[in-house]
Amino acid sequence: MSNGTKARFMAVHRAKMQIAVAAQERVREIEPPKRAEQMPRRPMHGIGHDVLPDHEEKQMKVTVSERALLACVNRQLAKEGKTLRTSRSAAERSSFSNYYARDASGNVTASGIDDLEKWVHKEFAGMLKPFETLESAGGAR
Repeated sequence: MSNGTKARFMAVHRAKMQIAVAAQERVREIEPPKRAEQMPRRPMHGIGHDVLPDHEEKQMKVTVSERALLACVNRQLAKEGKTLRTSRSAAERSSFSNYYARDASGNVTASGIDDLEKWVHKEFAGMLKPFETLESAGGAR
C-alpha cells in the first residue's frame, strides 16, 4: 500500500469513527442511562430474596383438552390391554354413561364414568397435575 493510499484510508477511517462517536453522544443526550433505582425490578426467587407469600402467589391453571387426556389415559390402559371409549349414541350413554373402558376382547370393564377429570384423579394419581384442569365442553376448537 502506498503512502497516499494509506493516508486516504486512515482519513476515511477517522471520519467514520468521529461519526460513530457523535451518534453515541447524541443518543446519550436524548436518553440518559438509567440509575439502579429507576430500573424495573425482576422477581427474585429463593432464599434471602423478596418472595411473595404463598397466599399471594397466583397459581396459573393449564387447560388440557379432552382428547389429550383420553390419549394419555389410553397409553396407560394399553399396558393392561384396555382402552377408554367415549359413548357416541344415546343408547350407549344410557347404559355405559359418557365414558367406558373395554378390554381387548370387547368386554366393558369400567362404566359409569360421567366426570372424566375426577375419574382420572381417582384411578391414575399424578396423571393430572394440581395446576391442570380439563377443558370445558364448549372449549376452543
